[in-house]
Amino acid sequence: MGEHNTESEFVRHIPCTNPICMSSDANSLYSDGHTFCFSCNTYVGSTGVIESNNPKAKQNADLVFGNFIPLLKRNITLESCQKWNYQVGKFNNEIVHIANYYDKDKKIDFQKLRFKNKVFKTTGNINNVLLYGQQLWKQGGKKICICEGEIDSISLSQLFNHKYPVVGIPNGVNGAAKALKKQLEWLESFEEIILFFDQDTHGQEAAKECAELFTVGKCKIATFELKDVNEMLVANRGEEVIKAMWEAKEYRPDGIVFGTDLWDLIREPVPVSIAQYPFAGLNKKLYGLRKREIVTVCAGTGVGKTLFTKELIYSLIKQNHKVGVICLEESLQRTSHGILGISLNKRVHLGGVIDVPANELEQAYKDTLGSGKVFLYHNFGSTEQENVFTRIKFFAKGLDCSFIILDHVSILISGLQIVDERKALDVLFTKLRTLTEELNIGLICVAHLKRLDGNQDHTDGVPVSLSHIRGSASIAQLSDAVVSLERNSNKNENKTLIRVLKNRFAGDTGIASAVNYDTTTGRMIEENDQNFIF
Repeated sequence: MGEHNTESEFVRHIPCTNPICMSSDANSLYSDGHTFCFSCNTYVGSTGVIESNNPKAKQNADLVFGNFIPLLKRNITLESCQKWNYQVGKFNNEIVHIANYYDKDKKIDFQKLRFKNKVFKTTGNINNVLLYGQQLWKQGGKKICICEGEIDSISLSQLFNHKYPVVGIPNGVNGAAKALKKQLEWLESFEEIILFFDQDTHGQEAAKECAELFTVGKCKIATFELKDVNEMLVANRGEEVIKAMWEAKEYRPDGIVFGTDLWDLIREPVPVSIAQYPFAGLNKKLYGLRKREIVTVCAGTGVGKTLFTKELIYSLIKQNHKVGVICLEESLQRTSHGILGISLNKRVHLGGVIDVPANELEQAYKDTLGSGKVFLYHNFGSTEQENVFTRIKFFAKGLDCSFIILDHVSILISGLQIVDERKALDVLFTKLRTLTEELNIGLICVAHLKRLDGNQDHTDGVPVSLSHIRGSASIAQLSDAVVSLERNSNKNENKTLIRVLKNRFAGDTGIASAVNYDTTTGRMIEENDQNFIF
């Protein structure tokens, strides 16, 4: 050790690659590939393994050293490799790239050896090292950029002409947050922290996780078109990377919106109704129907919830909207007859369909069920929630339905083995709220009411309140509008009051309309008497 092979011949003087020495010309290259530095007595055999009589060098006896060469395939210059002490050498007669990591005393304590086909080997102790390249920069300053790996870190530094501090994480994207935590105090000394992680899913998820480590408002995430910084460098798109630094978006958790970003939004028109209710009084209070809203219809048993929804379905069809219909308490035939009956002004579900002339029946069919605007869910007795959610998505995305009718929500939890009905309804309605927003639809739900204390029920003309809705407060909370139907079977049994209990859009609540049920036609006919009470 410390003596070179006497059979090999001196070739030329070269810089010493031992970071303890780094002499510019004391190192000698010999014909068999080994080197010997006469300044630090470091001998590097042809395998790339260091041997030395120098006591300081002996501390690094397991480290591997090579030479500085430009990485042509990566578009990385010789200057950049020298700046970052990134070498190319041999290990067990295989060519390797050598990335050196330093400890707090600026001694190499860990190395990554990169072989062909992205095979890696490490040597040294990773637990005590700084971030990759951290030893190159002073603590504190305007900006610090963080990359995933060594090549990206060198590439980014080169694009900045080594002007702005750049560091890399030592142990892959999965360990990024842990590595940055160890150097949090050092990183926080910079005014701005910019993450240049890979643009794939793993990289961006890791970037969000890491961004949450830092002081709120300090961290930004850079975005660019190709997968990583080096791909951008190789593609000669470095200017886009530099632009990405200046345009990096300040990280904020999902759902947080800054008021300063809302100018374009507030200049957009207020969402207008795209359809009208079949009753003028409701339109006066609710200003019609809009997408991304849930309207809940509630009433006592037998008061007319289902008939109300069929009037609404028919009205939407006539307004040229596509409608998805999910009626979980009645047969497909009963639902179909109900929609046809509205069009024919006849109670065909009672068997009256046989009394309708064939041409009238066919025309009513073409105007409604056969119009291509109405789609029904045949549940075959199944009320599993996921099935219903899937059908709602298909109605919206596959069939372009603007509105979905769901009659009724309580039945979706009736078959579940549950202990807490309220909690189950909370979860259900939250999912429906999410679907309404995600699918850009209007959802009209039917909900049941609780039984009243005492001898009265909701067929006795008792005014309905939000607290009467059965099961969960979430139904009222997550609905944009809640409409109740009220009837007194003891007097004016064919008259129904339509009351608005909640009106998020306009705020106007109270009695909206009074309708009469025509026993001949089976229709709800709106009256002009807005002051009617039981």
